Amino acid sequence: MGDVARIAGHRRVDRSGAHLDRLVVALGRGARALDTRNIAPGLWIRAELPEFDVDQWLAVRRDGNAGSAQGADELALKGVDIDTPLLSAFGRNFTAMKVNARVVQDEWKLDLAGQEIAGAATWSAPSDAAPNGRIVARLARLTTPAAKPGAAGAHAGASADGASSWPELDVAAESFQSKGRDLGRLELLARPRRGEWRIERLVLANDAGRVEASGAWRAAARNEQTSLEVLLDVKDGGGYLAHFGHAGLVQGAPTKITGQLAWAGDPSEFDYPSLSGSFRMDVGAGRFVKVEPGIGKLLGVLSLQALPRRISLDFRDIFTEGFTFDRVSGNVRIARGVMSSDDLRMVGPSAQIAIAGDTDLAQETQNLRVRVQPTLSAGVSAGAALMFLANPVVGAAVGAGSLLAQKVLRDPIEQIFSYNYVVTGSWSDPHVTRGAAPATQATAKP
Repeated sequence: MGDVARIAGHRRVDRSGAHLDRLVVALGRGARALDTRNIAPGLWIRAELPEFDVDQWLAVRRDGNAGSAQGADELALKGVDIDTPLLSAFGRNFTAMKVNARVVQDEWKLDLAGQEIAGAATWSAPSDAAPNGRIVARLARLTTPAAKPGAAGAHAGASADGASSWPELDVAAESFQSKGRDLGRLELLARPRRGEWRIERLVLANDAGRVEASGAWRAAARNEQTSLEVLLDVKDGGGYLAHFGHAGLVQGAPTKITGQLAWAGDPSEFDYPSLSGSFRMDVGAGRFVKVEPGIGKLLGVLSLQALPRRISLDFRDIFTEGFTFDRVSGNVRIARGVMSSDDLRMVGPSAQIAIAGDTDLAQETQNLRVRVQPTLSAGVSAGAALMFLANPVVGAAVGAGSLLAQKVLRDPIEQIFSYNYVVTGSWSDPHVTRGAAPATQATAKP
C-alpha cells in the first residue's frame, strides 16, 4: 500500500488445512523497508507514524479478543516497535518516542526512549488482583508529560461509573525533571481502590532533602480531588530550593514540615485557588539572602526586607543584608488558597519576630501583622562590662540588675524597643504601615 502500510504473512499447510501463523504489519515510513525473509511466529506491528495513540490501539485489541480461539492463539500479538514524534498514552503526550515491546511470559517488556522518558517497563494485563493492569517502570529519566489537548482528567483517570481506570503503578526514576530542572529521584507506588486512586508512596529526594507523601486521587467527573499527607525533611533549605529554580534565597535552614494538603484536580496539577489543609513548620539555623520580594516571592515576604525601606527606622543591620535566624516555627492553616497563621515566629541573634495574618497564594497578596523585637541584651551586657572596668562595685550591681530585670520581667528592655507593623498589598510591592501587635499565641523567645 505504498508508504501507508505493508503486510507480510506466512501460511502453514498441514492435514487440517491452511493456517496463517505469522504476520507482520508495517505502518507509515517503514512500510517500504520491511524485510519479509525472517518472520517470527505471531503478530508483529512496526509503526513509523507522525502520531501514535496507544489508548486507541488498546481499545482495538480489547474489541478484537472476540475472534476465534485458534486464530487468537496462532496470531497472538508478540511485539510492537514504534517510532513517532508524538505518542499518546493514558491521556498524556510523549514526544520523540521510540518503543520496543515484546511479550515475555504473558507480560509486556518495554524499552522506552524519548524526550520525556527513558528506561525499561513491564506491563501486566488486567487480572483479579489488578483489574486495570499493572505497570512497573525503572527509568533513568522522567519528565512530567503534557496532557493531550482536550483530554479531561476524568476522561483519562476515571471510567463512566466514576471508578478509577488507571493501572497500578510502581515507578522509580533516577532523574525526575520539571521545567528543565532535575528535582531528584522519584518513587511512586499507587493503585486503584473503590472509586479512587490510592497513592501509597510518593517520594522525591535529592542530596539536599526529600519529600514523602501518601493519599488519594478521586477522579470522579467534575469532582476531581487530590488529598495527601506530606512530610518534607530538608537538610539544606537553600540547596533544596535551588533544585526548584529558586537559588540564592536562603542559606542553611534545615527544615521539617508535616501536614495535610488537598486541592481540586489530579496530583500533577497543583491548584492554588482550591488548596486547603494545614501543616507544622520547623526550620533550623539559616539566613535569608538579600533578595527583593518580587523575586523571592513568599520568602521575600518572610525576609521582611520591605521594612527598612518603607519605615523611617534604622533596621538596616537586621534585614537589609539578609536576616539571620536561629529558628523559624509555626502552624499554618490553608483554606481556598489562603494561608493563615497566628503563631509564626522567627528567632535570631539580632531580633525576634512574630507574624500573624493571611497570605493569598493565588493572588500573591498578604495581610500580615508583624512585631519586630530587636535583641538588646548583648548591648546591655557590654555597657555593664564598661562600667565594671570603671567601678567594679557599680558595674557588678548594674550588670546583675539588668540580668535580673531581663529574666524576671521577661525582657522589658527589648519589649520597650519593639515595633509593630501591618504589611499589605502584593508580594512584589508590599505596603508597610505602623500598626497593632500581632495576636500571636506566644511571644517569640530564644
